[in-house]
Amino acid sequence: MKKLLTVFTFLLTLTAAAENHRAPVSPENALLSPLYEQMPDVSRCFSGKLNDKEIQKALKVVNHIRALHRLSPVVYKSNMDEAAAKAALIVVANRSMTHHPAPESLCFSDEGAKASTHSNLFISIYSIWDPTFAGRRVADIVRQMKKYLIPTSNIVASWLIDRNIPSLGHRRWILNPFLTQVSFGRVDAIRHSGSRWDVITGSSLVYQAAKDIPLYPTNFFVACPFNDYPASFFEKDEFLSFSAIPISADVFGNEFVRFDSAKITITDQRGKPMPVRNVHWDNHAYGVPNALIWKTPGIKPHKRYHVTISNVRFGNASHTYRYSFRIIP
Repeated sequence: MKKLLTVFTFLLTLTAAAENHRAPVSPENALLSPLYEQMPDVSRCFSGKLNDKEIQKALKVVNHIRALHRLSPVVYKSNMDEAAAKAALIVVANRSMTHHPAPESLCFSDEGAKASTHSNLFISIYSIWDPTFAGRRVADIVRQMKKYLIPTSNIVASWLIDRNIPSLGHRRWILNPFLTQVSFGRVDAIRHSGSRWDVITGSSLVYQAAKDIPLYPTNFFVACPFNDYPASFFEKDEFLSFSAIPISADVFGNEFVRFDSAKITITDQRGKPMPVRNVHWDNHAYGVPNALIWKTPGIKPHKRYHVTISNVRFGNASHTYRYSFRIIP
């Protein structure tokens, strides 16, 4: 009995020692593990696997945005998850975005490259310089880094806002009336060199061609912003946009809409005219196959604005559209 007790005591001591000498949790694991079922590892070109909660966040925001514009919801296609993740991996590994990654790109894959050609892409890089990180507890490091980790909902919102993108290609895919299927990929990495820490996020929203074209009313249109519009989806210094959808049964039939003689008029709730600047338009197939784009400085929250767009031409006719919007904080 004494011998058995000695062995049992030894095992308890060994277990306690193992607990005390367990490898420390890395800041990367502590910060990123809540997002993933399998953690990405960019050093091994492994894209990981997002958990379903993050995927549903992305889908929820996409469909919330579409509902604001009277658009049909999209469905999620999980069969493209791996391709979407590999497209995001290429972004993070190379710290840059391109819809046509070269074969010599870091972490290149045919699947990721193909997905990149029909995706909205995103990158965020935050660098933290702090020599005091040395010797600090993981919890303290994670707490400081957490504010630099971009929420999935913000990634989707950034595509809608399309900051400094005159063509608004990302917005136009989110607001494409004929979009029916999407897949979402995200890869995060934390890099440490000396006293510098980089928090890097890459993401892709893979869009897939419509099989069953949604039906919309005659003379349907997509305007941004529109009606009561959340401030989280609008930045006052960025572009406003309008797309006419006269033909709901044919995606590319809407390429024939012309805005070369169109006139944009915006008034505030008192009838005062608002400025209209940086006007341009195109018929490129960035999602919605036509877009009239401009800036209106001076838009304020809670104020209602009335928009009239006249002399929009398609076929042999000229059309006028009217709508209003109000930014709601």
